[in-house]
Order: sequence, then structure tokens, then C-alpha cells
Amino acid sequence: MKLTEITVNRFRGYLDKTTIPIGPHLTVLFGPNGYGKSTIIDGVEWLLSSKISRYVGYEEGRREDYLKHVDAQGEPLVELKFNGTDRQILLRRERISTEKTKLSVGDGDNKWLDSDLARSVLSNLDSNVSFDQLKSYTFSEPFVSVHLLGQETLRGFVESDPRDRLDRLAPIIGVHKFTELTESLIGTSRLLSARSDESGRQLSANKKELDALEHKKASEQETY
Repeated sequence: MKLTEITVNRFRGYLDKTTIPIGPHLTVLFGPNGYGKSTIIDGVEWLLSSKISRYVGYEEGRREDYLKHVDAQGEPLVELKFNGTDRQILLRRERISTEKTKLSVGDGDNKWLDSDLARSVLSNLDSNVSFDQLKSYTFSEPFVSVHLLGQETLRGFVESDPRDRLDRLAPIIGVHKFTELTESLIGTSRLLSARSDESGRQLSANKKELDALEHKKASEQETY
């Protein structure tokens, strides 16, 4: 499935509806600082996850309307259009209120799918897609990390200590869950090994004690 269009409307610096066509091979956004290049990527992340990670915890991210253009009358929305092997898919996230968003799924005929069909389409893209009453559908963190590599993530990897780069790389390529599972399994294996060694030592001690009792019993029988 190929991304073919990104549309933002009333979203951050974009007051009017703006559509960015995506080429079949490479698309480059070029312009001076402050002209909205990063906003396009922010829009994609917001559609997928209902958040913009680079603003989480920062002052701008705590503003009530940091998503909405200051002159907009309506609520912000972002759309992604995809071409599949046999059909087109349209995803649209629009803000209903400052606390609630909605992710809708449409087909190539601009018909919005019902909730069951929408869930089926999204699950085919990401089997770990989730639903929340306030955020609507959101894609999993590994899915977003693999498909959306932002400059903050890249900078964090490049500037990190070489010894910490594996931990930085894992979420970028979407394997951090497997890394965490591996570490958990290793910890469990070590714990079981330690318990096995302790059980072996206890068994050996019990055997020695049993041998001593049998030897004592045999000696007493010989005496009589």
C-alpha cells in the first residue's frame, strides 16, 4: 500500500486546505525554516497516533489549541490517501473538541465505512490498532515508529552514547517490544537457573543425609 496524498486543513500553520502529492519513489519538502515542512510530518503523526510526540511535555504541547490555526473557524483535520493493490483508502482524523478526536476510514468512492469495516481495514494495516473513546482509533507505537522517522528521533540516536544506541535503535525499527521480551525471558531463565541450582544443592544435601541415616541403620543392624 502506497501513500499518495497528505492533506492538512486548519492544522497548525495551515489555515486553508493544503494537499501534498506523494510521488511513487521520493518526495522532498523544501523551504526555509518556519514554512511548515515539519507541520506536514506532525500531521501524519497526529493522524496515526492522536498526538505529536515532539511537543509532549513542552509548553506548546500544553496549549489548549496548539493544533488549531489561530484564525481557523472550524476544527483541524488531516487526511492520508493510500493506493492499495485493489482499492484506495482514505484516513481522516478530525478534532471534535480539545479533548476528543475521530478517525474515519473511507474507500475510493469517498464513502465512509462503518465501525466494523473500518476496524477491519485498520487491523490489516496494524494488527495492534486500538480504540479509545476520546482518541478514536490509534495505531500502535511500533507501527508509528517504523513508518514515521522524525528528526528528533534521529538526533536522539546520533547524539546518544554509543553504548545506549541499541536501546535508541530498537523503537526506531520497531523491535523494542521484542527486546523487552528477550530481556524478560533472560531474567526469568536466570531466576529458574538459580532456583534449579538451589534445588540441586538441597537434593544433594538430602541425599547425603539419607545415605548417612542408611549407613547408621546398617551399622546398628550389624551390631545386633
